Amino acid sequence: MMALLQMMSHQRRANESASTVRAKEFVATTTNARKTVPHRKTVLVGLLLSEVQAYQLSCRYFPPMCLLQDWNPAAEGFRVLNNVPTGISKLRISNLLSFAIDEQFMLAVGRSLQGIEIERSSHLQSLIVPHNSSIENIFIEASQLSSMYFEENDALQSLIISGSNLHGVPHSMNNLTNLSVFIIRGANITTIDLSLFFSMQQLRELTFDASNSVNYSIIRILPSISAAVTMLTLQRNHFETIHFDLFEPFRMLEQLDVSWNNLTTITGCIANPRLKNLKLNHNYFTSLTFCEWKQLSSFRWLMVSHNQLQHVPRCLTAFPNMTSISLDSNCIRHVEMQDFVGLNRLENVDLGENKLLSLKFGNDVVIPKLKNLLLYNSCICELNASDINMERMPKLKGHFIVFEIYPCVVC
Repeated sequence: MMALLQMMSHQRRANESASTVRAKEFVATTTNARKTVPHRKTVLVGLLLSEVQAYQLSCRYFPPMCLLQDWNPAAEGFRVLNNVPTGISKLRISNLLSFAIDEQFMLAVGRSLQGIEIERSSHLQSLIVPHNSSIENIFIEASQLSSMYFEENDALQSLIISGSNLHGVPHSMNNLTNLSVFIIRGANITTIDLSLFFSMQQLRELTFDASNSVNYSIIRILPSISAAVTMLTLQRNHFETIHFDLFEPFRMLEQLDVSWNNLTTITGCIANPRLKNLKLNHNYFTSLTFCEWKQLSSFRWLMVSHNQLQHVPRCLTAFPNMTSISLDSNCIRHVEMQDFVGLNRLENVDLGENKLLSLKFGNDVVIPKLKNLLLYNSCICELNASDINMERMPKLKGHFIVFEIYPCVVC
């Protein structure tokens, strides 16, 4: 028995010695790589976690990033971060063996790094960003994250959470004074209180995607408060109706994306003066009308593809400077080009995949800048525009097929 214990002791000392040597070799290799190797260089250090399990750190310079696998900060501490070469700004951690990213974690990582990515970490449940953290970017994917807390912090600029157990957005979110990107995908959020973001003047991109949300709310606020968000995405949240008046406080909004929901109706009007793109695609609309809307002079692109529209939306002149409209993959059978008159900057109309039976121009129809009329898989194989129409719209071209090998077929 004594001999066996001595042998195990010698083996442990040998393992520790080998780990130290590998760490020293790692530092030397990274130093040499910076001096002599102009292309991608990958180096590896592995330190024993136990007799069976180990964490691994591998780094590369192009692009500059390190990957740390199977790391338990509570057991091994943060000394492994000393092996991250100078010039590396991002650390990706796979299978983080910790229940929380806390102040100690954020400060230790932030000493030499600007961004962290946490992936496939089923232990992780909590995220805390302290006021003195210098981390600028956080990405967490495939975790059990269920709680977040943020002290007042002006360093964090991007926060992306994909695949988590989050049930809501904490009120401390607005303590992130310089956050410009906030994205949540695949959570269990049931209510979105958009008023949380009104005071975040640096926030530009706000996304709730595939988060199973069934409701969203806005607390009544003073007119002087205005969110700086320019891109708002609410995809895959099972909305059946949407109240556009609720987005009025987002006066800087340029793109609103509510695609991939269960929308059948909309209420209210969008009055956001800078709105350029509205994405309503992949829903269940059978009709749309914009007759009550005020004109949006900045608007450029309306996307309503993959719905169940029976006809072209009414009162499209609410978007007088629109350049493109996507109406493909609906149930439209008859189109009168008169519906597009007044859109003097319109260049592209996509009516493909509608099984159209008729498309009428009329001699008085003029859409001066119209270039592309897409009619693929639409049962129409030629434009019935008159010579007068073509003289007035010399750039107009009809597109009846997607690929040359598939001929146009009249239904």
